[in-house]
Amino acid sequence: MKVATAEVVSNASGTRKPVAARRASATVSRAGGIAANPAMNQEWGNKTLKDEPVIKGNLRGYVVYGATMDPDSRSTHFFINLVDNSEALDSQGFAAFGEVIDGMDVVDKLAYCEYRDQRALAHQNGMDRFKKQFPDADYILRAYIR
Repeated sequence: MKVATAEVVSNASGTRKPVAARRASATVSRAGGIAANPAMNQEWGNKTLKDEPVIKGNLRGYVVYGATMDPDSRSTHFFINLVDNSEALDSQGFAAFGEVIDGMDVVDKLAYCEYRDQRALAHQNGMDRFKKQFPDADYILRAYIR
């Protein structure tokens, strides 16, 4: 699958429920995957996907599920590689499931936010706390897959 485009709102100026671009590395990746809707996080937060083999690697623009070191631990968390991370991530089993084919310049401009309190973000008022701590953060409103 390829991620064709992403609709991004800067500085929380949109009215729809965004997904925060959070826990991003300054130069390596941008991450997200916790919904602004706590009910959605509760429904999907503990569901996981089976591991898949790494086929193309972690190249720039490839979209990859985050995971722990446990088998089959991929869930809603994802990241987009800003650089070729194949050497560091392929051997750990991080398999890409998509590629940004339009709008990588937008991904490059997503604000860097180091937000470690993912449990709080997934709960009631979590997005409000995130916005307060990171007023210049960007939010992915919608991504299209074709």
